[in-house]
Amino acid sequence: MATANELLDRLRESIARLASCGDHMRDNRISPPADAAALQELKNIVPDEVAKELIELYRLCDGIILPDVKNGLFLHTIAQLSRAKQNMLPNIIVGDKAGSIFVIGSDGGGSLFALRLDGSREILYLPTARIDNNTYFGEPNSIEMVAVGIAGFLAWLILQTEEFRDELEGE
Repeated sequence: MATANELLDRLRESIARLASCGDHMRDNRISPPADAAALQELKNIVPDEVAKELIELYRLCDGIILPDVKNGLFLHTIAQLSRAKQNMLPNIIVGDKAGSIFVIGSDGGGSLFALRLDGSREILYLPTARIDNNTYFGEPNSIEMVAVGIAGFLAWLILQTEEFRDELEGE
């Protein structure tokens, strides 16, 4: 599989092609790499199970902002990740797909993207649902696996961006 750096380059190309669809598509971007202080902060908050993969990604970019793709797709910045507990983001799922998670992103409608902490490296899409005491209570069969690992998630973002551009060009 391609490296995170190669996938980010491909995502930049997809974003550039999307921007050619009009000025209203120019807010999509990949943030610059995190600085040393932010990376240290990330090391302090990210669970050991996913630390290596996430730190590698954030050395390359401190978040991905795709507000125009579908309903919006976002890889949170380190600052957003560090506020997860105070923002009452979940760190556990009950019911279907129960287990520990680490939220890494969101869509424009309140749904979340989270890495499973069970060693599977699955990235789950958690539709908007009740969150109480940092616990996610989704509807049965509502959680969807969108990728495995960060590279898989980047590839999924590329696919979403390209599919959206194709939809726009088809109008």
